[in-house]
Formats: sequence, structure tokens, C-alpha cells
Amino acid sequence: SRPTRSIVPAANAEERAHGGARVEEMAVALAAAWERERGAGVRDVSRPELARAAGLPDAPGFDLLAARPGGEERCIEVKGRAGRGAVELTANEWRQACYLGDRYWLYVAFDCATPAPTLLRIRNPFAELLAGRRESEAWSIPAACLRAVAERG
Repeated sequence: SRPTRSIVPAANAEERAHGGARVEEMAVALAAAWERERGAGVRDVSRPELARAAGLPDAPGFDLLAARPGGEERCIEVKGRAGRGAVELTANEWRQACYLGDRYWLYVAFDCATPAPTLLRIRNPFAELLAGRRESEAWSIPAACLRAVAERG
């Protein structure tokens, strides 16, 4: 059964706090390593110069571009949390999630401040998580909702 959709606009800057650049770097490294272990070629496209080098616009709306065996391409937005708090997707990230559909993945690394971080992978988060159309600059996704729709295994 599907979880109750409970994505809401992010309320304030405190809700956006997640643990800093070190946590984000750890999350991206974890996501890239997970893809490489499965035979994917992974490109970091998180900064404008890296995105342009990959033939993408300056702000593609995701952090990693993974070319998987068999020809599958994953456009991966990575979020990291020191603990297990909600994550935020920007308006640009939501637009790309909507546009790219099943090619867009959200990888969330929880517990990055511990020795045992957990990586959740969600295919097509726009379809899986959207609570309804609301006007906002960012969306807050509760950790329980992410766990409920994450790919298993």
C-alpha cells in the first residue's frame, strides 16, 4: 500500500538545514560508489562547469548522471542528512523530476554523521511522492515517506 502523501512546502531556513557541505559530499560519494559498484559510469554534474562539460545546462536539476549497463541513464539528485530529517527539493529539481519521469532518481543518504549511513533510492519521485500542486520554492519530504517508497535491495 502507498503511504499517505505528505509533502509540504518547506517552512523556513531551519527546516532546510541538513548538516553542511561535508554531509552533502559524503552523500554524493556514497551514491556514486553505489552506482559504480553496479557497473555504471558516473559523472558529477552538480556545478555549472561540470554540467556544461557533460552537455547539460548550467543547472540540470540533479547532481549525478549515471550510464548503467544495458543503456539505462539515471539522472540522480542526491540529498544527505547527518541524521534522518526531511529533505528539500527545489522548484528546479521538481521540474526536472516531472520532465524526466522514470529517468530521474532521488538518492537520500541518512545518518551521514554515523559510521553506518543508509542510502535510499527513489525512482521518479515526482510520481511517487507528490502530495498535490502547491506554489512553493521548495518542498519538504518526511523521512518516513522516503523510506516507504524507496527501492529495496
